[in-house]
Amino acid sequence: MVGNMKPDVKSKKARRQKKMTLEDMYNNQYDFDDEDDDSDWEPVQKPAAVVKWFCVNCTMVNLGDDSHCDICGEHKESGILKHGYFASPFLKEAGLSQNELEVKERYKDPCSQISESGKFTAVGFDERMLLHSEVEMKSHPHPERPDRLRAITASLATAGIFPGRCFPISAREITEEELHMVHSLEHIQSVELTSQLLASYFTPDTYANEHSARAARLAAGLCADLASEILSGHAKNGFALVRPPGHHAGIRQAMGFCLHNNAAVAALAAQGVGAKRVLIVDWDVHHGNGTQEIFDGSKTVICSLSCISPYIGMRGGSSIPALAQLMRKYCFIGEDEERRHYNGLTHCLVCVLGTSLLNSTCQPGSRNMEKDTLRNHAHVAENLVGSMGAEGYCVNVPWSRGGVGDNDYLFAFQHVVLPIASAFSPDFIIISAGFDAARGDPLGCCDVTPSGFAQMTHALNALSGGKLLVILEGGYNLRSISSSATAVIKVLLGESPGCEAENVVPSKSGLLTVMEVLKIQMKFWPTLEPILLKLNLQWGTYALPNRIVCLRSQRTGPMHGTYSRLDHDTVLAMPSSLHLLNVPYCQEKQKKKRQRAGVPVWWQWGRKRWLYHLLSGDLHVRLKGV
Repeated sequence: MVGNMKPDVKSKKARRQKKMTLEDMYNNQYDFDDEDDDSDWEPVQKPAAVVKWFCVNCTMVNLGDDSHCDICGEHKESGILKHGYFASPFLKEAGLSQNELEVKERYKDPCSQISESGKFTAVGFDERMLLHSEVEMKSHPHPERPDRLRAITASLATAGIFPGRCFPISAREITEEELHMVHSLEHIQSVELTSQLLASYFTPDTYANEHSARAARLAAGLCADLASEILSGHAKNGFALVRPPGHHAGIRQAMGFCLHNNAAVAALAAQGVGAKRVLIVDWDVHHGNGTQEIFDGSKTVICSLSCISPYIGMRGGSSIPALAQLMRKYCFIGEDEERRHYNGLTHCLVCVLGTSLLNSTCQPGSRNMEKDTLRNHAHVAENLVGSMGAEGYCVNVPWSRGGVGDNDYLFAFQHVVLPIASAFSPDFIIISAGFDAARGDPLGCCDVTPSGFAQMTHALNALSGGKLLVILEGGYNLRSISSSATAVIKVLLGESPGCEAENVVPSKSGLLTVMEVLKIQMKFWPTLEPILLKLNLQWGTYALPNRIVCLRSQRTGPMHGTYSRLDHDTVLAMPSSLHLLNVPYCQEKQKKKRQRAGVPVWWQWGRKRWLYHLLSGDLHVRLKGV
C-alpha cells in the first residue's frame, strides 16, 4: 500500500509521474501498479432528472413517471378537454369507449331536434374568452385557465345539450356606459389599459394579457343580453359560460381572478327591461365581496353562502387580517353621487351561501386560523346585512369549517334562502354559480355534488316564474365543474334533479350557522322567526353515536332558550328538552373518562383523537347530572 511505502520509493514515483507526458499516458508506456489501473473506470452517473408534470384536471403537480395524478387520479393524457367528464379519467385519450358512447346516446333526447322557436334555455359563450390566460410562466399553472370552459363545452357537446337542446345568443362587447353603471371610470380604464400590455397583474393572483379586456367585455355583454332575453320572453332561462369571473370585482378594484362584475351588470340590465325585484344567490365557496359592495346600499337581495375555515387559508401562506378591517378596506364608502347608478335598482336581494369573506383558497403550506378567530370572523360576516336603509337585503351564511357538503347547503336553502326569497317575491333571479364548492376542487376543499347543485337550482327555478340566469364564477377541477354545470343546465331544460332530500340532516356547525343567521335576519324578515323556533324544538338534543351533546342556553332575547355562540361541536338544547338526555348513560361515560385519563400520548393523538379532545375538555361539554 502507498501508506506503507518508504520515503525514497514515494519520491521516485512522484518524479516518474511528473515527467510523464500526455502522449506517454496515451501510449501507456509505463507500468502501473494495480492501484493506478483505471481500465475499469466509469464516469459518474448523474441522477436522473425528476419528471414534473401538472394534472390537466386539477393542476396539481406530480413527480415521476406515473401516468395518473396523485391527487385526483386523472390520467395525464385523458380526453377531458375533448369529451368533458364523459371521458374516462383512468385511460389515455383515444375517443369515447363503448360504454361512454352508450352514456352519450342516453343523454341525448329526442327533443334535441326541436325547432329554434321551441327552445327555452339560452347559453352565452364565445371562443374569444379563451384568449384570456396567464402569459407569465410560473411554477404552477393558474387555476383560472381557459381549459375550464373547454371542459364544460366538451361535456355539453358530448351530451347533445349545447349545441342541440339549448340555443346560443350572439356575443357582443359591453359598452363603457353600461359598465359605468356598476364600476368607476378609473376601474374601467385600468382594465382597458391591459390591452396594450403583454402581461399585467391587478393583484398577485389576478392576471391580464392583451386579450383580457375584450374577454371581460364579452363576458359582461353576454350576461346583460341573457338577462334581457329572459325578461323579454325570448328565452325562459339561461346559462352564461363566461370568463373571467366577476363576483369579486368591486366598484373600483379588480381582484380574485375577476375583472368586471358580470352578475351586477346582468342585474342592471334586468332593471332596464322592467325587473323591479332581483334576487342574487351566490353559492361560490368564496364570498362575493364585489357584488355585496356594489349593492350594499340597494334593496337588491343578495344571499351568499361561504366558507370561513381552518382548512382554507390565504394563498401563499400569508397571515389573515381581521375580517372587519378587510371589509373596511374593500367595501366602498363614498359620496352618494358615486352610488347614483346602481341605486336605481330599487329592490335587489343578495344571498351569499357558503363562501369565504376572506376570499381565501386552499393551498399547501397555508396557515390555519384559530377556532376563536374563525368564530369571530363568521360572527362579523353574519352581521353584514346591508346599510343606508337597505338593512336585511344582504344575507351572508358563512360556514365555519371546510368540507361542507350537500346537506348543509340544502339545509341553508330550505331554512334561510327559500323563505327569504319567497317573502321577497323576485321578478328575476341570478345565480353566481361558483363550482369550487364541488367535491374534488383544489381550492374549495368542500364536498357538494352535481346533484346538490341541481337541487338548489331546481328550488330557485320554481320562483319568479322560472326567470333564472346562471352565471359561471369559480370552479377549478375540470371534472367537477363540467359535471356540475351539466347537471344545472339539465334542470334549466326541465329535467328532474333526481331524488330530493326532504329531511336534510345538517352538520353541527352547519346547524349553528343557519340558526345564527336566522337570529340576525328575523329582525328584517319576520317569517324567519317561526322557522328558528321550529329548529330550536326539533334540534333541542343532538344524539351522536358516542355521546349526547347539549348547548348551554340562556334566557335572553324575545324567545325562550335563545342560545349563545359556542364551539361548532356543540348543539343547541332547549331548557324544556333537557329531560330527554339519558342521564345514566352520561354518568357512565363520565366514569369511563376518569378511568382513561392516563392513556399514553400515542393513543391520545392516534385514531382516538376525538376522544382525547373529549377527555381533555376541549369540547366544553356540559352533561346534566355530572
